Amino acid sequence: MRILIIDTYYEKFLRNFYNYNQEKVKDLDYKQLRELLFGQFFGTSNFYSKNLKKLGIDAEEIIFNDSILQIKWAQENGLKIKLNDPLWLKILNKINKKFNRVMGRGYLYEILLNQIENYKPDILYIQSPTYFSPLFLKKIKRRIKLLIAQISSPLPPLWFFKSYDLVISSLPNYVEYFRKNKINSEYLKLAFEPEILNYLEKKENQYPITFVGSFTNVHKKFIPVFEEVFKKFGNKFFIWGFGIENTKSKILVNCYQGEAFGLDMYNILYNSKITLNRHGENSENYANNMRLYEATGCGSMLITDYKDNLNELFKIGEEIEIYRNTDELIDKISFYLENEDQRKKIAEAGQKRTLTEHNYENRMRELLKIIEKYF
Repeated sequence: MRILIIDTYYEKFLRNFYNYNQEKVKDLDYKQLRELLFGQFFGTSNFYSKNLKKLGIDAEEIIFNDSILQIKWAQENGLKIKLNDPLWLKILNKINKKFNRVMGRGYLYEILLNQIENYKPDILYIQSPTYFSPLFLKKIKRRIKLLIAQISSPLPPLWFFKSYDLVISSLPNYVEYFRKNKINSEYLKLAFEPEILNYLEKKENQYPITFVGSFTNVHKKFIPVFEEVFKKFGNKFFIWGFGIENTKSKILVNCYQGEAFGLDMYNILYNSKITLNRHGENSENYANNMRLYEATGCGSMLITDYKDNLNELFKIGEEIEIYRNTDELIDKISFYLENEDQRKKIAEAGQKRTLTEHNYENRMRELLKIIEKYF
């Protein structure tokens, strides 16, 4: 069984990475550059393919929207591509930025088609299905045996998923939605990669309270909550993330520290006494996001917004803490800052649970069991 995983990275992270590694990148071939990129531990990095290989599966990962990396692959494999789209395509794409995604046009799609032809996977596992419309998927369906999408972000129109044999999600409400619409769907929780801990550095002074995340339309209702946290705890509260301008908050800018991705983010969590978490509106009543596992995996005490399925993931009050409203959040932060032994006990128990149960090797075992049902 050969599995090819197609991933995408935030454009801003890629820009920062290449600006920082500008000179080094010139001398690296495709595989060397991909390893350097994986070493930043952005998103799911190579955690899928690495752990699938541990289980005896032939697996590889492609970062579809990394144009520098993808062009290196094309050059090394003798693929002649036109880097400049024709004028009509540029105009259409400028009018509607989603045009290329819908049509599957442009050199990145051409390179990906050649990579699929070269690797000859049995299974194509797409982490960012919004990049690939049925028009593009039609071109690759005949070349593979099983086409899988994974999604827990806000959903595009349902027709984006009609070509897939299976849709996997860490959100039970999404699984139910797809099944109701006669699309095969299965539940798979998110995870943490324990190897990350080997690359983190402990600082002399820990951050008392942190939040690392994005500020988008699905997170609006938590802006007043975080404002109240800052009013109460002042310079003990630190925020990292992107989209802070979307909050239009004159309060949160006082604790904002900039953006943090990959290793930078993990080092912040590793050096945090308490990390706050909150879910987007698309999660409804279900706990699901990456921060649940990233924070606990790094050994920070997690305080997250209450969701109905949280006790299936962690023991509330023993491995993590929860809040249902602003007052409860502030009370619990105050309590655990004043009671270090109890804070530390919960943080250690949460980390143990994540490292032993919510790790990628376990998740890939679960994924393989799902695949066996459809392959």
